[in-house]
Amino acid sequence: MSDFSSSSGVAASTPLTGAPGVDVCEADFARLAEHGMTVTARSDYMGSFGFFDVTSQGTTTPMTRKEIADLAQAFEQIDAAHKALGAPIDKTEYHPGVNHDHQPSGRWGEFVGTLKNGGKVEFICKEFAPANVMRMAAMGEMMDKKVAKEHLEWYFKGKGADFNENANVANMMRTDSGVQQLVMSAIPKGQTTGTYTGHVEVTQEHYVDQDFRYAFGAIDRLDFKVDFDSKTIKVWFQDRYEWHPVGTGYELKHGDVARETNCVHAAAVELKKDGARDYWMKGEATLPLKDMNKTAARKDNFAEENPAGGMPFVKKHTGL
Repeated sequence: MSDFSSSSGVAASTPLTGAPGVDVCEADFARLAEHGMTVTARSDYMGSFGFFDVTSQGTTTPMTRKEIADLAQAFEQIDAAHKALGAPIDKTEYHPGVNHDHQPSGRWGEFVGTLKNGGKVEFICKEFAPANVMRMAAMGEMMDKKVAKEHLEWYFKGKGADFNENANVANMMRTDSGVQQLVMSAIPKGQTTGTYTGHVEVTQEHYVDQDFRYAFGAIDRLDFKVDFDSKTIKVWFQDRYEWHPVGTGYELKHGDVARETNCVHAAAVELKKDGARDYWMKGEATLPLKDMNKTAARKDNFAEENPAGGMPFVKKHTGL
């Protein structure tokens, strides 16, 4: 669940009939989703010609309906071959985190009238409407945080579709020493063969990388499975990207606390009136167990991707 301190792979409503002789059905999308791929309808020029965006491990490729159907068929053949050889497919069992589903109150004026701490954040909330609060929050806190920026963008533009976290899970487990140590501390020290499955709760304090902290927030349940024979570890989670306002107009739900950024949480929820949507963050990654004992460097190339910075960045990534 996000803090600013699905089983379906289809990220939008898509027509399932295409050119003559081409048939892409829900089963094809589901097959790709089983292999960590997300299919998203395009609304641009290429979309008018029957192209979809297919995303896997952070890489997006335009594909036609026929190409999607062929890829799904190839996966089906691979899965069947594994089954015939007696090698069971390791299907991931996700355990969704808590879904608070806070709704806009329409009482922004009343809410900010109760704020009393007098800090900079509350001053901004008292002076500006929710949209402007989020503009300034994005500029002030996420300009140098690529992953968090992408998640905020999906909140405003993704219409509630699942966010494929496969690449981010792998990146986090290779680079965030705090989360690494949390998982490693839960693995039995004496076991050297077979497998071990467990899970941990990731809190705000566990992150070393603040980009992941702002993107994921507290993860109710981070699952992992260690295969000592193959010397690999699989890590996965499904958690809700959502905001948690406390105060006038908002129902207090389990786990909600008044944070220093409470009024920013309220501003984000109020923007659901304009189309913002909570969504599931869902992903998995398998990596060498040895990678859990070291940390790699991470570069997000923010400066190259957003040379203008400032308001153009906010407009591009949130539409605000």
